[in-house]
Amino acid sequence: MQPQSLFASQQFATAIYQSELTYRLRQLGYEISSGRSGAPEIKGYTQEYLDASSPRSQQIRAYLERSGRIGKEAAEIAAHSTRDKKEIHSLREVTAAHRALAAEYGHQAEAVVRAAQERFQHQKQESGPRLRASEAMTFSRDKNFEREAVIDERALVRDALRRGMGEITYGQVRGNLDARLATGEFQTVERGHIPGRQFTTAKTIEAEQEIVRRMREGQGKAIPAMDRREAIKVSDQHPNLNRAQKGVVEDVLSSADRIQGIQGYAGVGKTTTLATLRSAVESRLPQVLRVIEWIRKNYAKPLHIAALARLASMSPASLHRQFKAVTAMSPLQYQKQVRLQKAQQIMLSESKDAASSGYAVGYGSPSQFSREYQRMFGAPPHQHMHRMRLLERA
Repeated sequence: MQPQSLFASQQFATAIYQSELTYRLRQLGYEISSGRSGAPEIKGYTQEYLDASSPRSQQIRAYLERSGRIGKEAAEIAAHSTRDKKEIHSLREVTAAHRALAAEYGHQAEAVVRAAQERFQHQKQESGPRLRASEAMTFSRDKNFEREAVIDERALVRDALRRGMGEITYGQVRGNLDARLATGEFQTVERGHIPGRQFTTAKTIEAEQEIVRRMREGQGKAIPAMDRREAIKVSDQHPNLNRAQKGVVEDVLSSADRIQGIQGYAGVGKTTTLATLRSAVESRLPQVLRVIEWIRKNYAKPLHIAALARLASMSPASLHRQFKAVTAMSPLQYQKQVRLQKAQQIMLSESKDAASSGYAVGYGSPSQFSREYQRMFGAPPHQHMHRMRLLERA
């Protein structure tokens, strides 16, 4: 059980070591490939020889297979978990064992060294290390800030070195990071409880301020998806959720805020919680659509909320809330909009007067129809129709 900060420092140091070693080996003519768990390996050796010469790696792989974990970090954990007490051998014993193993597999090391020496004689010094260091740091920045607003300096350097493994050095990456700090691209964040420097970016700060602004503007402005009692019923229908997840489901479904955030570490069940929320909201959509379809077909009939609620298998209050969440208006307002649009179509296509058109769509009072038509279209029916026909002739 080691502190997270120590683990981060170990990853940081390992990335520097591997980057420097790989860079210098390439300069000497050796070809490098990415081995198991992402660690660099010199090309030219058979996998059988590598396995035979490193029983420790076999031990680590066996641990990973048993635990079902993969990746560089998992391999480092496995290395710590499987470390045995070291045996003491003399230089002569170690050399003899190495030579015997090399002979058994055809002296592959000698062939690799000869190939590297020949390659060294003909290779040209590569140019553009500053550009590659910049590209690697850009990659690291985008990768880390994709999900976090504040990033540890060690993580930025680590991922940049891994990206440019063998092509850039720690000094080049450090120089690029310092240059970006000088221009203000990265900004230091003070966190007294965390060792090492922590960075954010001006773009990240701007995005967070915009998110905060939008959240504040939307507080108390939305129609809750359901009341608290209904939300509790939804969470109780999912016994797979733990207490914290159920609390989030109940809070979100009954909240009047437009924007909400769910915070939690990786693996605590945010995706499962979001899936439950989405299912709960979408399950109400077919019921609301059934009511919308009824209103569009029966717009001229009187509207009874209790009957519509039975049609949707909801309480009247729940139907009103769900209907408004989908259409941004109440069922009565929606019926009024449909009626006025239909009346407009009748006046245009059948050349009927305003009173007849109002009666046809369900209005019992011509004056009420005229008032509501003007409120929606900006002019009384006869004036609006006159304008519409002039536009048709133009």
